[in-house]
Formats: sequence, C-alpha cells, structure tokens
Amino acid sequence: MASASKPLAKPDRARKRLADLVAANPQHNLRSLSLALGRNHSYLHQFIMDGSPRELRERERHTLATLLGCNEAEFRSEESEDFVASPVALPSRPPMVTNTRDMPILGHAKGGEDAFFIDNGEIAGYTMRPHILDGVADAYAVEFWDTSMEPALKHGHLGWVHPRKPVKPGDDVVVQLNDGQALVKTLLRRTESQLVLRQYNPPKDFKIDRAGVKSVHLIVGTLRVVT
Repeated sequence: MASASKPLAKPDRARKRLADLVAANPQHNLRSLSLALGRNHSYLHQFIMDGSPRELRERERHTLATLLGCNEAEFRSEESEDFVASPVALPSRPPMVTNTRDMPILGHAKGGEDAFFIDNGEIAGYTMRPHILDGVADAYAVEFWDTSMEPALKHGHLGWVHPRKPVKPGDDVVVQLNDGQALVKTLLRRTESQLVLRQYNPPKDFKIDRAGVKSVHLIVGTLRVVT
C-alpha cells in the first residue's frame, strides 16, 4: 500500500500561509524562493515540511513579502503578535508610499556592460517615495538593469535607496564605484581591503577592492513595475 504524503511538521500559521502564497503565485516556487534568500534549494521545503528552521529570520521574511506581495508579519511564528493577512494577489500599488512622485531615478545602461552608470547625476525619471525615506533629501531610486539578482530583485523593477543608513552583511545594496559604474548585489562581508558580494543568477560570490569603491548604499525597498 502506498504511503500517505508527508504532513506538515506543525499546523503553523506562517508555514500554511507561505504554502498558500506560493500556490497562488506560480511564477515562484519553494526552490527559487530559497535561492533568493541565499539558502540551499530545499530550505523552504524543510521549513514547511520538517519545521526547520523553527522561525524565519527577519530579513528572510521581508524578502519573501516583497516577492509574494504580502505583509512580512504573515511569516512570523504563532507566538508573534496578531496580524491581518493581505490578499494573495499582488497589490496594484505598494503600501506605505506617498502620493507624489518626487524621488529621482538615477542611472543609465551602457551597451555591453553588466553594470549601470549613475556618475553624471542624470535623472531618468521620478517615482513614488516610501514613507521611510520622507525627509531624506539625497534618497534615490535605481532600476534593476539585469537579471543577476533574480528572483529576489527583478530586471526592470525599481529599488528605493537610503544613502545614509548603515549597511550590514545580508543587506541588498547599491555599490557605486569610482569609475561611475554601479552594481546591485547582496553584501556578504567587508574586510579592510575588499567587499564580498553575492548575486543569484547565476549564483556567484565575488570580491571587489574597496579602493575602487565610492559608496555602498542600502536598498530599503522595491517597487514592482508592470511592463
């Protein structure tokens, strides 16, 4: 007799909600989402089916919420405070943004280059400002010009950037180089002489010399752009 399918390790709210959202968003699956978190391909499958890890980290919850169009609180454990679940469908407008389009979009692509360029200050347009960047005069947005960070950061979407907020390992960042190029990657660590960065498509960790780095700015959120 064939054995029954393996049940959830625990009828946990966060695990059930993640499974429901993945089923409702067929462009994603547990494997691709696990890789977007910088984990092995079975990480979220084990979270749902085996209960390991017991709870997702805060950054992992935020990344999943961005990709699946929901509130990160939906992935908290049963012991966390109550929340109101958002609809499964992606929202037509991102939450917590201002009504005006006053944030400059910086950067332009250059043929044959993986990076983009923002050194000349040319403004490519304007977008909505999240409330977290209210009053931050030098905040800006960038368009993701390639697929190297997919599925976490999708080509053609926008990233909101806080140029004065501290960055830490695990953050998604805009790295501006002295030659005017800019890279969007995940910061893994910093040494006295190098930055260690990660991309997801294809998966690769690499180093760049800090002597060639002009700045490292934190991406505090993303805007889904429908094309």
